[in-house]
Amino acid sequence: MCVCFQDRALPIAVKTGSVCSQLRLCNKLAQLLLQMRVCEEAVEFAQTALDLSVSLGMITQTHTHTHKHTHT
Repeated sequence: MCVCFQDRALPIAVKTGSVCSQLRLCNKLAQLLLQMRVCEEAVEFAQTALDLSVSLGMITQTHTHTHKHTHT
């Protein structure tokens, strides 16, 4: 199951630029890898998920800021 996410779904999400999908998949991979006791690899996906969530938060803040100033 983990291989399907890692080798198929995640590259598709990256290629299409879907940051939300990438974030969900990285979180799921980290969870599955932790359950399988593959801790080092789980940490890598958890770090990627953290980086993506920070990036996504910054995008959301920029969009909100722009929206507020263009519609006032």
